[in-house]
Amino acid sequence: MNKHFDYIIVGSGCAGLSLAFNIAKSSFLSQKSVLILDADRKTINDRTWCFWSKKELSYESSKKTFWDNIEFKADDLIIQDRLNQSKYYHVNSLEFYNEVLFELSTSKNFQIVNESVVQISQEHNKVTVQTEGNIYTADYAFNSVIALLRDKSPKPGLNQHFYGKKVRAKAPFFKNMSVKLMDFSLPNKSAVQFGYVLPFSDYEALIEYTEFSGIHRSNAEYESLFQDYINNLGLSEFEVLETEKGKIPMTRHQFPRFNSSRVLNMGTAGGFTKPTSGYTFNNIQRDVASIVASLESGTPFNRKLNPSRFRFYDKLLLGIILKYPEKVKPIMKKLFQNNSLEIVLKFLDEKTSLKDEIRIFLKLPWAPFLNQIFRK
Repeated sequence: MNKHFDYIIVGSGCAGLSLAFNIAKSSFLSQKSVLILDADRKTINDRTWCFWSKKELSYESSKKTFWDNIEFKADDLIIQDRLNQSKYYHVNSLEFYNEVLFELSTSKNFQIVNESVVQISQEHNKVTVQTEGNIYTADYAFNSVIALLRDKSPKPGLNQHFYGKKVRAKAPFFKNMSVKLMDFSLPNKSAVQFGYVLPFSDYEALIEYTEFSGIHRSNAEYESLFQDYINNLGLSEFEVLETEKGKIPMTRHQFPRFNSSRVLNMGTAGGFTKPTSGYTFNNIQRDVASIVASLESGTPFNRKLNPSRFRFYDKLLLGIILKYPEKVKPIMKKLFQNNSLEIVLKFLDEKTSLKDEIRIFLKLPWAPFLNQIFRK
């Protein structure tokens, strides 16, 4: 089989489906023929996405659950703050998959094929995508599969591990609870450890154990660490509704934006996962908007990257997490204690000015960062 398309999207995760959805919503691009390739049929809720934003996104699945009260906790310091300009949104991945796949099913121009891609190549102005059983061609391809990158990335020294459960308590345990963005109630000696809680109702919440480290843990270890955090919360009687587990690479590696002049990398494979926080969803939406605008204007892949100084900041913090994990909690305490929640989130979103960033760093412990700057 050899069929030609205008665009081929390799990977039907957040990045691939976000691009497909926005192409479908574009009056100019919706008539383009689009093939989406992924061996996974996307039939389970396999992850949780969260983001902060001043306005709602166009996905209905992203508008259902949000908060404006956020909490940071470390030792005896508890900071509760209200978002005035933004809201903190939650997206259930299965609801997102179902929404986008239904939208695409109403268009004859989109085709979804559940096949595993083994190679992407370009010759002149044609891209060839080979699966285990077929060959497809396109004018342009968009890839979100790390294994298919032109330049193989080194194995990350650090990962963000998460192990969480959506639970239903027998009593209204979560009544009036804020989102616990970071709860450093765990030891934080050999690894950066914190809890994360999204209260959906008085009785239900997603509770996660999160760790930044290069440690490889067993399921039994994750379960034990999760139970330690549950005990710290004081939650004793509950029913488990769902369980999720995964890890996100935290790397200094600069993922290649292009595999070739007509193959663009997206999502984590394109470098859009914030390496020091793991947040990806909103970065992908901004990237997709830029890609669609470029395609509409006839100048594909024209995208302005974020200032390189943020990659430098990430590099410093990753070095501290790897070498001195016990110093991260004091750094985060000062960050949240000395700045408003809005400015912290703006900084994590890489939207602050250099003047803002100088003010932020002047209020942080200097020694760990200086050590990273001068470390050979």
